[in-house]
Amino acid sequence: MRISVIFKWTLASLLTVSSPVIAADLPAPEGPYAVGFRHFELVADHRHGVGADRADAARVLPAYLWYPARRTAGERAAFIPGDDASIQAASIVRIFRYQPSEVALLLQGKGSAIKDALPRTGRYPLVIFNHGLLSLPTQNSTLAEELASNGYIVLSIAHPGDAVDLRLDDGRTITANFDFSGDRPLKPSSEAMTTSPDLDVATKAVDEFRENVAHTRLDERLETWRDDILFAIDAIAHGRTPASVRHILARADTANLALTGMSTGGMIAVAVCERLPSCTAAVNIDGQNFAPELFDTQVRRPLLLLQSDWTRYALFGTKTFDESFSPNDLSYQRWQEAGLSRDVVRIRIEGTRHMGLTDLPLLITGPDAAARFGDADPVQVSHAISRLTRAFLDVHLKRRSPDLMDNIAGRIAGAQLHDPAQIRSWARTHQSR
Repeated sequence: MRISVIFKWTLASLLTVSSPVIAADLPAPEGPYAVGFRHFELVADHRHGVGADRADAARVLPAYLWYPARRTAGERAAFIPGDDASIQAASIVRIFRYQPSEVALLLQGKGSAIKDALPRTGRYPLVIFNHGLLSLPTQNSTLAEELASNGYIVLSIAHPGDAVDLRLDDGRTITANFDFSGDRPLKPSSEAMTTSPDLDVATKAVDEFRENVAHTRLDERLETWRDDILFAIDAIAHGRTPASVRHILARADTANLALTGMSTGGMIAVAVCERLPSCTAAVNIDGQNFAPELFDTQVRRPLLLLQSDWTRYALFGTKTFDESFSPNDLSYQRWQEAGLSRDVVRIRIEGTRHMGLTDLPLLITGPDAAARFGDADPVQVSHAISRLTRAFLDVHLKRRSPDLMDNIAGRIAGAQLHDPAQIRSWARTHQSR
């Protein structure tokens, strides 16, 4: 699907003629270090015809890197960096049905990171971030900057075909793949798992889902994204990265890393972390689990779940739930023991819709903000995501006291710890028969 010349002209004209008089700066990070930024590509020469690319083309992963840097003056990184910024913004309009005028700030927005800043000396834990399905690789830049300012190296990798439209360095454009027809066999069971208030129905649907997931588009996506993540980590560990970033990534501790992501990226981050010995912890930002092996199963790595306000805004369909049960309660722990392990932390962010857990509400204008993102203050939500994620990773990657996470969570307005007591009670009654 090609972007029309007229549409691109319209988007450009909005920036030069009628740009809103609104600050387009993302919230500044709170850590002690300056933050540097680089944009580059990783090329998997051994993988061809993956996703929406040509059959003879090697898999290319656009990559976005934030890192602890020496303090220096310089150009701040754009929210959407690179020559394809207008292409990405235009595809956001197409995918999410915004008006062109509403996304103008996406092309004006800047963070605090300085492009090409010199890295600090030292060695830092590595955090891999995965974007949401058909979304921007830089969608959670404020989180990346916060982590980098506190001594992490953060790499967001794009998954072409499952991201927004992306123009590669060689001039090719990989468009967003809207074909979900391959997931039709999963529709009845996935709907029952995510929208039914009846746990007898929802838990039975888990078995049906497991039986039907093989060879679906979802199964293919899980495999593709997993291979993308593993390739990126292996390239960093063995120094097979572009010369422009090799000296920075040499400071990344690939033996002490976390996999993170939002939506589909969060779900897949957990699934890959379970299989990767070097993965110390995972963070899933509002990703509904569809990895079949992670239902009614205790994950082996510490996990932070940051969830949108399912009591008010349904992630799927029109059904909302009471505070005692989220569809993700079916995942990541044995149902009979759900909520009893300190290694799985579940937090609901009050007043947020699904896309409210990205940076988009900070930069998207228009009259429908509450309908799109929820009615929580976007700056406060951004700070909550950053502080909770940083505290969780500090506990598990930097070996800080577990009390740190409890203290942080208790002090953040709108962050509600969730106990999946309903599924625990149901399982103890039904599974013991």
